[in-house]
Amino acid sequence: EGENLTVINDLPLQLKPTLARLLTGDSEKQAALQLDLSQHTVHQYVKSLHRRLGVRSRGELMALCQRLGVRVDQLDAEA
Repeated sequence: EGENLTVINDLPLQLKPTLARLLTGDSEKQAALQLDLSQHTVHQYVKSLHRRLGVRSRGELMALCQRLGVRVDQLDAEA
């Protein structure tokens, strides 16, 4: 479990705010507006998150974060 949390901690800083927005329930479009990024950029970040974390869907991503106890404030604090 700690090893997997390291994978979250080691994510590039640019991906963490996107992950935080997804964890709050934002769509990619909403995340783009909140983060002042294009929808294309957010979509690319989500694809990168899936690849780096070994998941294939948003549901798997959310389940992984829940299982690891990832909190939004952990991601925002480092972003």
